[in-house]
Amino acid sequence: MKDLSEELLDRHFRQQLASYKYADQARAKQSDRPIMARWIKIFEKAPLSEKLARNSLMLLMHGHLKDFGVLKEPFTDVRNYSRNLNVILDEYRGQPCKKLATGKSPTLLKKCSTQILRPRKLEPIKEVSEQSENDPTTSSFASIVTIIRKTNTRSSDSKDSQVYPRTGFESPNGADSHTVKKRVELLEYELSRNKQHPSSSTFNRDAPDSGRTHSSSSLSQEKLIKITNVIDQVNRRSSAVKNLRDCFEEMAERLKNTIESKYKSKIPPPKPPKKIHKDVPAERASAQCHSPIGVTDPTVQGLLMRREQLRVQCLAYYNSDGTMKDVMDMPDLSMDTMKAEQRVRGFIVGAYKALERLKRWRGKSKRLRFFQTCFQKFGLRNFWELQALDRRFERVALKWYRHKVMACLQNTWLTYRRSILAQKLSYDEDDLQQMRHQIELQEELQRERMVHLAKIMELCRSNCHGIVTHKVLSKMLDRLEDEHDQLARDLKSLLRQKDQLFQ
Repeated sequence: MKDLSEELLDRHFRQQLASYKYADQARAKQSDRPIMARWIKIFEKAPLSEKLARNSLMLLMHGHLKDFGVLKEPFTDVRNYSRNLNVILDEYRGQPCKKLATGKSPTLLKKCSTQILRPRKLEPIKEVSEQSENDPTTSSFASIVTIIRKTNTRSSDSKDSQVYPRTGFESPNGADSHTVKKRVELLEYELSRNKQHPSSSTFNRDAPDSGRTHSSSSLSQEKLIKITNVIDQVNRRSSAVKNLRDCFEEMAERLKNTIESKYKSKIPPPKPPKKIHKDVPAERASAQCHSPIGVTDPTVQGLLMRREQLRVQCLAYYNSDGTMKDVMDMPDLSMDTMKAEQRVRGFIVGAYKALERLKRWRGKSKRLRFFQTCFQKFGLRNFWELQALDRRFERVALKWYRHKVMACLQNTWLTYRRSILAQKLSYDEDDLQQMRHQIELQEELQRERMVHLAKIMELCRSNCHGIVTHKVLSKMLDRLEDEHDQLARDLKSLLRQKDQLFQ
């Protein structure tokens, strides 16, 4: 019976597999489909210890196809096919983000590492307010912004305003002290010019009546005085307002993350909005659009050459129709020098261990594991080809071992017999005479047998001819001749023993 956690993991994997067949397989490119099919087979054969990593890698594959449109590391590395899924997931470090073309990253909201709301230490807002009873316009901050905007619209029509161009992004609330100083300088410059050339100032303002020149200059002076009184207050308030705004932004971000973690809907969240770039001047934009073709920077040239080399190397893994080549047809992977040396040392150590294991092996099945031990430090552990080689080698080694054991037993028996026969016992002369007499009796008996057997052969040839068939007669005579030859050999051995007694 399956464990509950294993059943939940399998159910989640089946749901992911259904979504893969419904959406991801059609959305993937032609070159990525064989890779995805290979990984799906690996995921289906994953054991219980790797099922959690399997589901995580399945989600990662879906994210690659959704965000990038193509598969990336670790799916494109062929060496990961035979590795542990937990190790692959632990070594994954993500994909780097692209930098902005302007070189200045826009200010984004801070992301909290945790979703637990923590109290933030807020700095006290220190305001140094000046009591200005004679100045009625400092009662509200909105009146300041209105005055600044009005003076800005009036001064923008003058011809000398081109000396102070405004570039970049301006905050709509007018709280930036740098922008306020610019506008104050602009008004001072305009007033000084009006005092020196009253006729040109009246002409630039397009006023219909020339009698209002004095009144307009006095009005500008009053506005300038009001603005200078407010600048100090704005500068004092800017740091406090900025700290307060940052606090509110961070609290809003934490609240948003907490709500999203509590109530997660099944509908996938919409894509985040594109990053808002700062307004680039027209001259800079045109320069970026029409960049020079010839690049003189050696670093950029090296990167371009490296990019072309990588493209050529990647094409070696694909066929002409866009499909990926088989594993056997792919080129050898380029390894670093240090990694190659480590593999060579690991192979040497594994070879010595495998030889020692072969010496200690006594014919037990599935205990040799010669090639698995040899390539254990080489990076090919638990590979099915090594297991097949081990089984074939074990069958051959078992035959050799049995032949060796039989030869050893036979040699042992021969050595024992030689050692027994080589021992010469010291007999007395009477014993030797008695043994010689026995051998002579056996010799006489053997000769009589040979004589009787020769007579029987003659009788068979003379009396059995015509009575039995020729075939039966020839077989009988052949058998009698074999018996006669055996008696002759036994007689020779007796004569040899007789000669060896008195040597």
